[in-house]
Amino acid sequence: MPTTIAPGRSRRPRGRRRRARGAPTSRSAARDGAEKMCHEVGVPFLGKVPMDPQLGKAVEEGRSCFTDRNCSASALALKQIMEKLVTPQ
Repeated sequence: MPTTIAPGRSRRPRGRRRRARGAPTSRSAARDGAEKMCHEVGVPFLGKVPMDPQLGKAVEEGRSCFTDRNCSASALALKQIMEKLVTPQ
């Protein structure tokens, strides 16, 4: 509920954000929510990429995660997604 700070102006209490009805939240996408959302809107779900700090570090440093042995789990997941994109089904 907005709190009035001046006539004609209001401010939402901290910690509450407005979102469109039915819009996904990051929490819903965290647990298979992305797959569910893809199904609901009729687009193919390509896969999951594990949270990998080494992948982020490789990207920031301009290195390929495919040649870096530290991010092998995320590289495998990304390769599987790319195969789905380039292989006709």
